[in-house]
Amino acid sequence: MTDHLKQYFNKQYLRFANLYKECQENYDIEVVHDMRLCMKKIKAFLLFIETIEPNSISAKTLLLNFKKLYKKAGAIRDIQMQKVIALQFEKELDSAFIDYINYLNKKEKKAIKTFGNKKSIYDPEQDYSHLKEKINKVLDKQSEDDFLKIGESCFLKKHEELKKLIKGKLTTKRMHTVRIKLKQFSYMLKLWQSKESDRNIFPFERTELQEIESKLGSWHDLVVAQTLLYNFFDTAPNEEAISLHYALLALKIRNNRALMLKEIKPLLKQVFNREIVSL
Repeated sequence: MTDHLKQYFNKQYLRFANLYKECQENYDIEVVHDMRLCMKKIKAFLLFIETIEPNSISAKTLLLNFKKLYKKAGAIRDIQMQKVIALQFEKELDSAFIDYINYLNKKEKKAIKTFGNKKSIYDPEQDYSHLKEKINKVLDKQSEDDFLKIGESCFLKKHEELKKLIKGKLTTKRMHTVRIKLKQFSYMLKLWQSKESDRNIFPFERTELQEIESKLGSWHDLVVAQTLLYNFFDTAPNEEAISLHYALLALKIRNNRALMLKEIKPLLKQVFNREIVSL
C-alpha cells in the first residue's frame, strides 16, 4: 500500500506540473478544470498523510504557495463556468445577457493576468522535491500491516469529521466546508479501495458520494452565480438601470440554488447516519 501511495502522488504531481505548463499558454476551460482537479487530489493526499503523522508534517505549511496558485486558478474557473451557466439560462429564459457576459469576459481577462503574473510564477519542481521527501519519510516508517490499520483509522477520523459537520445546521458556509471535505474523503477512499477493494468499512458506495459531490458542485456554481450577478448589478448606475430579464435571472438562480440545497441535505444525512462496519 505504501508503494501504491507513493506512485499515486508521483503520478498526480507530474500530471499537475504538465497541466500547469499548458495552462500558462492555454486557459481553456477544460485545461484549467483538469489542473485544479489534480491540485485537489494532491491536497487531499497531503492531508491524509498529515493525519497519519500530524507531528511531523503540516499540509497547510507545505502547500502554502500551492494554495495561492489554486485560488488564482479557481478565480478563472469560476468565471468560465459562469459564462457557460449564463448561456444556458439565455436558452432557458429566452433572453440575452450580453452585458453580463461582457462583464464576465473582463473579469476573466483580469484573473488570467493575475494567474500569469511573472512575479508570482510557481515552481512545481521545487515543491515536488520537498513534498516527495516529506511523504516518503512518513510512509517508509510504516510496516505494511500496521499501515493498513493506521490508514483505516485515518478514514474513520475523516468520516467522523464529516458526520459532525452534517449533524449541525447546514448553513452556506458549512455546506462549503462539507463539500471540500467530502471531495477529499472521496478521492482518498477511491485510491485506498483500488488497492484494498475487499475491505470496505463504510456502509455506502463511492457512487453515492459521487452523486452528492455532483449536486454540491452544481449548488456551488449557483452560489458563485448569485454573487457575481449581484456584483454585476453593483456596476449599474441605479436600480432602475437593471432590466427585468436580469431580475428574472437573479430569481431563477436563487430558486435553483434553494431547490438544489433541499435535495442535498437529506442525501447527506441519509448516507452519513448509517452505522460503520466493525473493524
